[in-house]
Amino acid sequence: FSDTGPLSDRYLAHKAGLGFFGINGHLITDKYGSYVFIGYILNNYPFPADQAQDRSCYQCFNCVRKCPGNAVLGDFTIDPLKCKSFISQKKKDLNERDIEILKKHKLIWGCDVCQDVCPHNKNVEETIMEEFRQDLKFNIDYEELKEISNKEFLRRYRDRAYSWRGKSIIVRNHEIINEISSNNDY
Repeated sequence: FSDTGPLSDRYLAHKAGLGFFGINGHLITDKYGSYVFIGYILNNYPFPADQAQDRSCYQCFNCVRKCPGNAVLGDFTIDPLKCKSFISQKKKDLNERDIEILKKHKLIWGCDVCQDVCPHNKNVEETIMEEFRQDLKFNIDYEELKEISNKEFLRRYRDRAYSWRGKSIIVRNHEIINEISSNNDY
C-alpha cells in the first residue's frame, strides 16, 4: 500500500526506524529528508522488530510560519481543510477561505511549502530513480487545457499525479490562481 492502505504509512515507517516526525507531520528520513514515498506490505512473516528513531525535528517552525493556509498547527499535526495541497485536489465547491489559500501560491496542484522551507530538506540526496527525474512538467498551458477534451486530458496526462482528478479541477485552480474570469462559481 502507498497512500491508500488501511494503516498510517508515516506511523508505520516511524515505528520501523525509517525516520522521525517533523512539526509539519511529515516523516523525515536522514537520506532524503521528507521527500519520500512510503509504502508497506502486510504479511505474517516474523521479521525481527526495528526500533523507532529517538529524534525530533529542529522545531524551527518555518513550516508553521510559511504554510499558505496556516494548516501546520505546530504540534506535529496539520488541519487538512486548510492545506493548499488538499484544497487543490478538492472536487467539491470551494469556499472563500479555500480560494484565498489557493491564491497565496502559484502552484495549481499540490503545495509542498512546508517541505520546501524545512532545514531537514536542505542538502538531501536526490533520488536515484530515473522515473522521478525525467519528463518533469512544471507548467500546464491554460489555453491548451481549455481546448482539449476530458478524454484527451487523460490521454496526455495519465501518468501525472493530478490526472486522476480530471481536467475541470486543474482548469478551476488555474483560473483562481491566475484570476482568470470565467462563468463558473467555485
